[in-house]
Amino acid sequence: MINPKTTNSNEGLREKIMELIPIYVKEFTEKYRLSVTPKLEGEVLEAFITQLYNPKDKFEEILKDLLNTTIHIYAIDSKSGYSDGGFISTDHLPHELREHIKSKQSIEELEKGYILEILGRTGYNKSQAAKVLGIARKTLYEKIEKYNIECPTG
Repeated sequence: MINPKTTNSNEGLREKIMELIPIYVKEFTEKYRLSVTPKLEGEVLEAFITQLYNPKDKFEEILKDLLNTTIHIYAIDSKSGYSDGGFISTDHLPHELREHIKSKQSIEELEKGYILEILGRTGYNKSQAAKVLGIARKTLYEKIEKYNIECPTG
């Protein structure tokens, strides 16, 4: 078993998740008697990686529990006619994980808005904006790139 706390990179964790997902999806597809094996959307995979990066217990058990719950929700939707073409989306994730994704997006949206506001107030002077924000100029440049913030040029 792999424990993400001892994994040196996100790639090792991602590889292990990608190795285990087909096994668990097959198991739960049979358990819930689904006619089609569902596929995971990219956001769902990212949500699993985010959730598993700070496990309280064993990594594989948490992944199996997450997939079990997610596929169970998908199975209920599928049998009720709410299927979306065989794809598991974030709508099928457990409530807590959906809320975690929403709150993370909200925090990032707030941060982007705040950076834009400070940049505007400083006339897009990045050194000055970094001082106001209390971060290194390099960090500001990284956030500008991360959030695709376009700064007017001289």
